[in-house]
Amino acid sequence: MNLFKKGIKAFSWTFLGSGIGFIFQLIIAKLLGASEYGKANVILGFIGTYYSFLSLGLPTLLIRESGKNIKNADEIYSEFVRIYIILDIIIFPIIYFTFNKTLVYNKFNVVIILLLVMLSQIENLTYSYFIGIKKQDTASFIRDTLIRLSRVGSFFIFFLIFSNYFSYVLAYFFSLLIPPFIVLKRYTNKKILSFKWIIKNSWKFYMITITYSLYGNLSKIMQKMFSTNEAVGYLSIGMTLGTIGAMLGTALANVTMPEFAHAWKEKDMEKIDIIFKDVSRWNTYIMLPIISFIIIHINRILGFLGEDYSKGTLIVSMIILSQFINSFVGPNGTLLNMSGYEWLEIINGFAMIATGLLFGIILGSKYSWGVAFSIAASIVVVNILKFIQVRMIHKIYPYKFKTLLYILLFVFLSIIIFIITKNISNHYLWFLINLFFVIIMVFFAFYFSPITQDREIIDKFFNKIGVKR
Repeated sequence: MNLFKKGIKAFSWTFLGSGIGFIFQLIIAKLLGASEYGKANVILGFIGTYYSFLSLGLPTLLIRESGKNIKNADEIYSEFVRIYIILDIIIFPIIYFTFNKTLVYNKFNVVIILLLVMLSQIENLTYSYFIGIKKQDTASFIRDTLIRLSRVGSFFIFFLIFSNYFSYVLAYFFSLLIPPFIVLKRYTNKKILSFKWIIKNSWKFYMITITYSLYGNLSKIMQKMFSTNEAVGYLSIGMTLGTIGAMLGTALANVTMPEFAHAWKEKDMEKIDIIFKDVSRWNTYIMLPIISFIIIHINRILGFLGEDYSKGTLIVSMIILSQFINSFVGPNGTLLNMSGYEWLEIINGFAMIATGLLFGIILGSKYSWGVAFSIAASIVVVNILKFIQVRMIHKIYPYKFKTLLYILLFVFLSIIIFIITKNISNHYLWFLINLFFVIIMVFFAFYFSPITQDREIIDKFFNKIGVKR
């Protein structure tokens, strides 16, 4: 299966799960209201923060080592699970007795947070395991579709009982019970790596995980401290919508990780350059119309959630746009990680945290949009750094000049089309027409692409459905 097929197959599960999850996420946000939705996301912010510190960088190391030797994947996966369990047994009591319970409303929520940290460790390790053995579609199906669907379905059951933020927290907990069953099926007692080797090879990935994921989770806690639960709700909706801008980039990055690792091992820079440009281009062709639609129609989209979300337009827009920029510049971080430059990603991560904290502290206490701006600024700064580094080290740009001009024209047309469709008053007609234009624009992006390979993808699609051109 070629790179595009792998990427699209993985993205299909991601898109299906994200699409269903996104729609129901908006419904959940509407049912809970901004305040209760914000409370739930404060708890999720603590889970993500603690996970960042307790991940040890093992998921990324698992991808790299499994990509090098798939035969050892089960043994490494099992060994990393054991390390997490031992670590949690030691650390969790300390966290519980030093935690300020009032921040998450009661003691029981602290217990839920700790259990969810452990389940998040197993979830991310399971996700990375399937990526490492080059079953990215399975990884995407489990996390992006199966887990999301179980989370959505269980929420409505719990909502009938509790009717508050705890309904979502319990649904989150229930959905993460799936990965442990996969562990039981793949588990082996065979030990092939020494603890010393694991620490030596994982610490860089650990630092990258902390620096890259910490501020996104910490920002929810900061928003709660500086503002209200409602503001946390706005920020969380922005992050939810923002994942749409990054989801194809994430799917393609997962596909390229083992490819980059193997090509770097073989010193095949020509292959790396081709993969890098292909992934950057395909991501932009598909995601640009979707993001253009969301940004231009954001007021209407948030309007479906109710009046209490109407004040969050600016916050949501900032985060969505920054997440698209994150994927637009290409898989720079993936290439650095898989080609022996993890230390640069550590520096980039610290730059990300520093930028976020600087703007978050200065603006967060003064403006409701301050924390959102700090997130957007941190993402832009770190992507500028990665772009420069990949250019200097590998002499690679994400696009050829003619492709970049083509994309800029594509941006202009997208904006014009979606500004025109804003005038459609009927909600159902509005949705269907915009969906039609998104699909058509993605199709024509490949059809008129200046790169022959992209046009061949359309030709193959026509041949598969029996249409002669």
